[in-house]
Amino acid sequence: MSKVVVAAAVSVLAFILGIIGAYMAMPSLDPERVEETHRILDSLSRADTTLSFAQIDSLIRADTAARPVPTPEPAPEPDVPPERIVALEDSLTMLREELKASKETLQSLQRQVQAMQQRWSELERRRQEASRLSGTLTKLEDAELGAVLEQLDLSVLEMLYIEASGRNRTRLLQAMPPERAALVVRKLVNPEAPETAPPPADTVSTGLTSAVPGDAGLATLID
Repeated sequence: MSKVVVAAAVSVLAFILGIIGAYMAMPSLDPERVEETHRILDSLSRADTTLSFAQIDSLIRADTAARPVPTPEPAPEPDVPPERIVALEDSLTMLREELKASKETLQSLQRQVQAMQQRWSELERRRQEASRLSGTLTKLEDAELGAVLEQLDLSVLEMLYIEASGRNRTRLLQAMPPERAALVVRKLVNPEAPETAPPPADTVSTGLTSAVPGDAGLATLID
């Protein structure tokens, strides 16, 4: 038993001595070589890292250029019932017709206004001429005045009467034949009255009395 223990102890001691001998037999490392080795390893590491980043960037750019640009899809049209579309089209057609009718009405009104302006200008021109003629005729003698009035149209006589003063109105009527004077008075009282069949002679004096003195009634006749 003691021999076995001694043999085991000798074996352990031999193993320890072998390890110590191997460590002592290893050559010593030069510090400069160690530092140079570290520099080489660092340079290789940086080169590998730079190469990796460049490759990654190149791959990303190539992938981006090769990838097609997605086009946006058109928005889906709203689902409108057909009867709703028909109703909208009918409403639009009706609005167009109303707009066309309004334009035609406006054009008609513009033509009417233009015609009224032309008529008003003509009436104003005739009124001014009648005013000048009235002042001239009243300076004539009764016989000369009657001869001139007999040649004038009924509408001109009405205008002369309206533009004359109260005194000259009486003189104008007296210078006319009784039938013509009665017709002028009747047209002044009622512009829609016919130009024939004058009233009886006794109504002429009544018409003269109501038409001559005041201008208020004549203003109504002018309108």
